Amino acid sequence: MTTPVTGRRQHEILTPDILLDAYRIGFFPMAESRTGPLSWYSPDPRGIIPVRSANIPRSVRKLVRDGRCEVRVDTSFEEVMRACAEREETWISEEIIDVYTALFRAGYGHSVEAWEGG
Repeated sequence: MTTPVTGRRQHEILTPDILLDAYRIGFFPMAESRTGPLSWYSPDPRGIIPVRSANIPRSVRKLVRDGRCEVRVDTSFEEVMRACAEREETWISEEIIDVYTALFRAGYGHSVEAWEGG
């Protein structure tokens, strides 16, 4: 079960260092809405995706093999974040985009992108 952790002061600015420290102890931030305040979450159990053994669905492998989709890494990190936030309801605020983009630029964040049509 994932529950929010209270206690974050509204004026506190989320920095890459704060975010890295939080991840190290199992916490991550989510905004209540596109413009809402952030809350910290600590899921139990903690989700971890082992990169070397991640399952790629057969249908996705076929799209790549047939040339209808190309998989790229780290080519458009911020654009991917913004595209993920383009929903009626989202936890990805401008503050989240800014801090994760800063982590990407520092070498800590990565994006795996599927591009239609290559």
